[in-house]
Amino acid sequence: MRLRFAKLNPTGNTTIFILDPVPVPEQARITPLQASPPCARQSSVAVVSLPGITHVVLDADEWAPREDVLFRLTGVLGLERDPCVGIMFCYGRDGGRGRGGWDRQDQDGEDKRDHEAQGEDACERVVPLVHVRATGTTIWESSCASGAVAVALARSVAAWRPGRFASRQPGGVLYVGVEFGHRGRAGEAPMVRLEGEVKMVAQGEVFL
Repeated sequence: MRLRFAKLNPTGNTTIFILDPVPVPEQARITPLQASPPCARQSSVAVVSLPGITHVVLDADEWAPREDVLFRLTGVLGLERDPCVGIMFCYGRDGGRGRGGWDRQDQDGEDKRDHEAQGEDACERVVPLVHVRATGTTIWESSCASGAVAVALARSVAAWRPGRFASRQPGGVLYVGVEFGHRGRAGEAPMVRLEGEVKMVAQGEVFL
């Protein structure tokens, strides 16, 4: 992806980035799957395979955010050989006011009605968990751009309609626009556009 626009605010610590719409690679797939025992608590999940990482998009009201969920679903869905597997625990586009959710106004004081007024879907809380097979590490990420793309693709392709999706992750909000080309035919590779903020949280020198 190519950086299209960058701007520093007066405080000098926030960068707004917008990435040009790029086609989703042909090898990307969005597959709704029925979860089978021992993971039959949810009727279905969406598996979004992108180059280098596979994301499982599921409902956090059905699956509590825990590491064992990642490993159980990795086995059930046959993802053991994938280099990276991410689980996107989603709390719903109603603001996730159920277990573990939040109220209409988020922790930063931003009213989620602002997102709706801008013509995008309601802000959806997403908690990303990513496992890297080569290093054997499992990390609760503060921000996962590919995970935000995966959630947007899962939502958009399920209804087969374009849209702009707001993903509130622990580190902030990412916006993903999904388009289906000028003709909008089923089977066309969608285009995605990613937007968000980057804040400087630490600065220093590393001596090697």
